[in-house]
Amino acid sequence: DYVKIESPARTADKSPSDGVPQIGLALASSELNRYEDAVNAMRRALREDPESLNKVPNDLKVVQAINAMLDHYKAQLRQTPFDANALFMSAAMQYLLGQDVLAYVTIGDAIDRGGDKDESAGQLKRLIRDALNNSAPPTSAGSTSAPSTLNPGSLNTPVLTPPASAPER
Repeated sequence: DYVKIESPARTADKSPSDGVPQIGLALASSELNRYEDAVNAMRRALREDPESLNKVPNDLKVVQAINAMLDHYKAQLRQTPFDANALFMSAAMQYLLGQDVLAYVTIGDAIDRGGDKDESAGQLKRLIRDALNNSAPPTSAGSTSAPSTLNPGSLNTPVLTPPASAPER
């Protein structure tokens, strides 16, 4: 287990302001059931480099790790529905998987119901909102090539803007 996490941890330590290694450390920590370390690394990534979520490689192993992490946090939320860390991590994983609307609702719950006051939650909410507001329709119906990164902002998702009369979450 130590060897599995040593390389991502070393890379993350060398580049503390680069969020991608922090996300790698979060995924590696989760695979080892070190969920507190995973949360800390993901929060650090979003505090230091929120755009790093748009740079995660679109790789089968990465997607599998993201899905496994999301499954873990969904199970945790069945036990404690407003756990701020579980909501935060679920929203981050949903965003990585292109589930932008669901991610926006989830991070809203983390902030509003879970009491998540960490800067990383606000950064994640802004990132998701920007992706929703900037999403473009598909450019060609026949395109079958997969993007090289898990960048949900480039996927076809509905535009979500808060109503003018409602206060922003």
